[in-house]
Amino acid sequence: MTTVSLRPAYTGSAGKAWDVNISANPKAGERADVAQWVVECPYAHPIWHSYAVILFHLRPLEGFPPPYFARPGATHEFWLAALDPRIDREKVITEGAIPFLRPANFASQLIAGSDAEAYGEIYRNVVKAICDGAISPDTDYLCAWVAKFGDWMVRK
Repeated sequence: MTTVSLRPAYTGSAGKAWDVNISANPKAGERADVAQWVVECPYAHPIWHSYAVILFHLRPLEGFPPPYFARPGATHEFWLAALDPRIDREKVITEGAIPFLRPANFASQLIAGSDAEAYGEIYRNVVKAICDGAISPDTDYLCAWVAKFGDWMVRK
């Protein structure tokens, strides 16, 4: 695992997180991204040491199909996905596009009054929780994610 020389936005007992510069992405104004983070937590899995947390708004975007609503009244959606351990995480953080592995580890929809409120909820309850070791991003812990955020987007 190569070291990221950039200062993390948050450092917990089990990991670190960096805000991704989504405005550096040439398609920034055309997308529904509200925020992205690269979260490093080597305790979670022997191969996948870093994960992407991506927050989207569910407002309509011109030229795109309408958003899918798995949860009635949802305003935002977040994804948690492993990152390929060979990618240059520093480049991802500064250039604003996360090439995460598919399928995502978990996704859910939430109801928030604004992008800022949704950002705060995901930052506190996902990014910080992973870095603090309160919840593992690995797919083996899907039940913990469902208990925390519901199974709105989990294939039954």
